[in-house]
Amino acid sequence: MPEEKKSITSAIERFDGKDPAPLRELASEMTERYVPHLIDLADGEPKEQQAATWILKDWTDRGHTLDGQSASMLIRRASRFEHWEATLHVLQMLGAGMAVPAHHVDEAINILQANTVSERPFLRAWAYYGLAAVARQHPQHRELVAGVLDAAADDPAGSVRARLKRARQLLEKS
Repeated sequence: MPEEKKSITSAIERFDGKDPAPLRELASEMTERYVPHLIDLADGEPKEQQAATWILKDWTDRGHTLDGQSASMLIRRASRFEHWEATLHVLQMLGAGMAVPAHHVDEAINILQANTVSERPFLRAWAYYGLAAVARQHPQHRELVAGVLDAAADDPAGSVRARLKRARQLLEKS
């Protein structure tokens, strides 16, 4: 078993589903060689999905980027996630500007649109923001996204309306 996979397995075994300390520790030490293993785990059991996507999100929040192939693989897996936090992590990564390869932009938009009707306000909020971020990268989707954002203006959750405002601002910058 490669050293990267052993480190990931150990961190996930120590993760209790709440305190991300073992995941944060791994994310602070990891290199690009860990990414394929984490993406594979994102296709696993719900706890593995939650942990693997948390590590990837933390790693990208630290200024690292996923290459096009890794981003494509993660986008393809996102529609199969069982753990809502795994979905949230990917939506947040998309909102933060994760590069979406042109051949997977429709799939990314479909995942984001599917989450605009989630019962979870955090998922709805980040889905709208992610749509704006993807439309910024792929302007041919700007009109579609603007319509989706306008239609959501009356969302009952204040957190969603606040993120919608930021999404509109982001879209206007494109």
